[in-house]
Amino acid sequence: MSVSPMWVPVITKVVDVLGSLFGKKDKQAGAEIQKMQAILEDLKKQNKSQAKLIDEYLNEAKQARKEIARLNKLIEKPIQDRKKKVDFVNGLKLEIKNTEKTLLIGSKGKGKSTFLWLQGKGPKPEKSMKDGTTKLVYGDDFIDTVGINWTVESLLKLFVIFIYRGIPSDVLVVHNDRIVGPIQKLAAVGVATPMAAIMRDMSLFYELVEDGAITIQEGKNGDIDIPERKLKFLYNLDAAKEISGLSLCKTVMHHNMDAAIEERSNAKVAPFAGLLTVLGQRFTAPSEADGLSPLKEHLFLLIHLFEKKYREKKDGELDCLNNATLIEAVEM
Repeated sequence: MSVSPMWVPVITKVVDVLGSLFGKKDKQAGAEIQKMQAILEDLKKQNKSQAKLIDEYLNEAKQARKEIARLNKLIEKPIQDRKKKVDFVNGLKLEIKNTEKTLLIGSKGKGKSTFLWLQGKGPKPEKSMKDGTTKLVYGDDFIDTVGINWTVESLLKLFVIFIYRGIPSDVLVVHNDRIVGPIQKLAAVGVATPMAAIMRDMSLFYELVEDGAITIQEGKNGDIDIPERKLKFLYNLDAAKEISGLSLCKTVMHHNMDAAIEERSNAKVAPFAGLLTVLGQRFTAPSEADGLSPLKEHLFLLIHLFEKKYREKKDGELDCLNNATLIEAVEM
């Protein structure tokens, strides 16, 4: 199934509006989304087969807008000792570095470690109740994150680490068939058109491997070959086909992701372009005189918190990603 071509520009516009919410009054952005929602409601009547997916999309957009409004409310009142904090953060002279690395991002247990193993870029995951990734791993051409909670706040904390370590060139979301939510959260912070690997239940896949129902072989480059007819036990191919029709992401599997990255690079697809525009060549705290950018204000406060509480710890990055909050950053 594919979405009517009429829907694509409307859906894309929703992403654009979400990505600019940090720079608009919530009421203004909300009015724009309501107008587009009315258009989509009318189009749904013409394409009933896609109604459920579009409803999910619009609901996720609404939830993202609510979270952004809550976060923006935190910085409405004056920040204590703001000038002192601004001078401190600006004194860090944080140069923004681009990398040629693809970010792998997903919730715990959704298959990131498995995906890297299948690509020959990581060890075979072991059975465990714990998260397979316990720290950010900067490989030769990828960044593997810890399991993330799909909130705007969690993504902002991740961006703080990127400001220190380098901004990815592309992004792969590893998730199940409810991938609309993660795509919306990325759109809310200005990261558009990610790649997506839509996985099935990992435990079932490994059971089939252990039982011999799926035979795997190591390829020439250390990657793992899986018979094409067996890919349906690892990836949700129907969901991938359906979500592709929305033009919100590029669906991939482990054996074709490298080709997709090259194709996107040649086509100048740059998911983090919006973030890079906001950050500039060196991170500086937003000026009250110039009008505060809410996105940059949040990042400024989180950088200050990271420096003061987390950076010098042994597992400071992980601790920050798991435990830091914007409320704490505002009140520090």
